[in-house]
Amino acid sequence: MGFKDYLNVYEFSCTLPGTKQEVKYKPLTTGQIKKLLVNENEENPIVIENIFDELISSSVVNEDFNIDDIYVQDRSYLLIEIRKNSKGDQMSFQFKCPKCESQNLNYFDFNSLDIKQKENEEYGCVEISDDVKIYIDFITRGEQKESYNLIETGSLEKIRNDMSINSLAATIKKIESPDGIEEIDIKDKLWIVDSLTIDNLEKMKKWFDENNFYGNTWICSTLTT
Repeated sequence: MGFKDYLNVYEFSCTLPGTKQEVKYKPLTTGQIKKLLVNENEENPIVIENIFDELISSSVVNEDFNIDDIYVQDRSYLLIEIRKNSKGDQMSFQFKCPKCESQNLNYFDFNSLDIKQKENEEYGCVEISDDVKIYIDFITRGEQKESYNLIETGSLEKIRNDMSINSLAATIKKIESPDGIEEIDIKDKLWIVDSLTIDNLEKMKKWFDENNFYGNTWICSTLTT
């Protein structure tokens, strides 16, 4: 059975734009794709995200790698890098025009994605009242998963909406009030988000837009295309 030592011997590496960690990984195997396809009819987006976690972790060879420790943007970047070295740089997909309903074949080049490094080192600060400030930053996959644990079952639309809100809440790192600066748990973070005015919400979004680094989470669904 010595021939098994000569299969899937190729190894690639990349540096994550957020944590700057060098990650070594192997291309996807037929067995991994088969496990992925078993869940191709899964609709729950939280379950789908967990499936991609398992896929990524099973490809990475770093012994100290923990997907919960990397930024959500790093996770998207790493998934695409694995895909590129497993199925190529190009992706083709069908697009249906919502007006005329005609089908069009489109192509996408993963190498055309703009790779930006995470540059901010300090938390962003948003004043939500005369007496209160919140400090925000990008979240890790572990922090995102923690926020998802509070999502109750419901329609797919509700789950997706809750995932977005809970992820936003997880970006709050600490809060400053006349009582001082304190760290808070995810339930209090959700309470703050629910209490934000539209203006404060826009302030948060503006900070993330101005400091954003690589992030294309939409691409996850194209992995097996």
